[in-house]
Amino acid sequence: MNWMNKSRSNTVLGLTLDGGVLDAVQLRRSNGGVEVVKSLQAPLTLDPLRNEAELVGREVRKLLSAAGINEKRVVVGVPVGWILALLTVLPQIEETDLSSFLELEAERGFPCNVEELQMASQLHASPSGRRYASQIGVPRAHLTRLEAVLKAADLSPTSFSLGATALPGVQAQGAREQVVVVVGFSKVDMLITSGSGLLVIRALEGALDSEGAEERIQSELVAREIRVSLGQLPNEVREQIRKLTIVGSGQLARQLVEDIRPRADKLGLAVDQITHFTEPHFGLAIHGKGPVTPALSLAAQFLSGNKPAFEFLPPRPGYWKQISSRYSSKRLVYAGGAATAVFLATASLFGYQQFQLSGLQSEWGKMKPKVTELDDLQVLIKKYRPWYDETLPSLNILRRVTEAFPEDGVVSAKMIEIRNVSAVSCTGTAGDNPSLLKTMDRLRSSKQVSDVRVDQIKGKSPMQFTLNFRWTEAP
Repeated sequence: MNWMNKSRSNTVLGLTLDGGVLDAVQLRRSNGGVEVVKSLQAPLTLDPLRNEAELVGREVRKLLSAAGINEKRVVVGVPVGWILALLTVLPQIEETDLSSFLELEAERGFPCNVEELQMASQLHASPSGRRYASQIGVPRAHLTRLEAVLKAADLSPTSFSLGATALPGVQAQGAREQVVVVVGFSKVDMLITSGSGLLVIRALEGALDSEGAEERIQSELVAREIRVSLGQLPNEVREQIRKLTIVGSGQLARQLVEDIRPRADKLGLAVDQITHFTEPHFGLAIHGKGPVTPALSLAAQFLSGNKPAFEFLPPRPGYWKQISSRYSSKRLVYAGGAATAVFLATASLFGYQQFQLSGLQSEWGKMKPKVTELDDLQVLIKKYRPWYDETLPSLNILRRVTEAFPEDGVVSAKMIEIRNVSAVSCTGTAGDNPSLLKTMDRLRSSKQVSDVRVDQIKGKSPMQFTLNFRWTEAP
């Protein structure tokens, strides 16, 4: 009800702070649709995570004021680069046990303490009926810093969500399984969706490359990331994905469409491009046919009254808690009487407490042997449970690769990919061929490494290479 009441307001500001660019769109609802009141795309000189929040907020406010944007209520798109995502196949369990199961999977799957993350989840099903859960986590420290930046910019956030999931056709009713690549002003994001939920979401680092003053998109890298991400999905889900949608209206998006079409054909994907809102979005016509951006999509979603698929706005104090803190001085009037009542109650309850403690100690003496036996069983369960692994195989692989590379930097790695803790792919650069061969020999010297081979070499000095090998953990 609170969400619906908030969404009845006529105007809202959609905003993203991603890739060093501020994208802001002020929308106003009218005549069954929405119109763009003001818009802004401007580079940021300060980083929201590294620089002082007060300084970043002042820069944001200065840019918004210069563009004539005075709206304070804002819906914010969380940068995809902040996100940790986990896709889990759900077994046949009771609904009452689902929450506990997802908590265990999150503790096992995320590379950090789950308590440090603001979590959101989504359940969906494949055509065969198998159920999946998408769990998305954003570091609470990042969200706290973002709130401080918005406060310094005199903005009031009403939602922190994923801008990519609000784009046209991504998770709307009737949406199909597809791969979506969002070409932004200075970044490229990718997500894979089923007809009922989000499967994969990633920020494609290195997809944009600058050659002098010209910026180019690395279509080969984007195609490779799509192929790898599809290969990690269950077969029954992968077989349903037949569409690749490129979202963006600039030259980079057009270049990506042209370059990636042959590679998409090999993957069985039909390529489509979305540049402008040609149809109603969340039931609202976009007047002016503005370019499709996450900021505009989030604002339109909010004004339509639709709830975002993933919400990360930290919980705020309840109404009564705010009232009690606001009028906390009133409690001091009753403090003396309350203290007297507590003292008298404590005197009468102390004896009764001692009586209870004596009885509980007697019961514990009877229970202690059984509890000790259960503790021993729990230790054995943790030792032999199939998902419990304390050998840190991924770190062992990375250590071995690090030891194989020379310290002088003549051979360096840019990307290391580990699949199923056995297949390892390493992409990097080498100053010359002999140095690369020595590095491969040092890898082969390890008992855990086998089948070392070079799949690709480009250039001569320096040369770009891609080598693969298999890792066998020692018994």
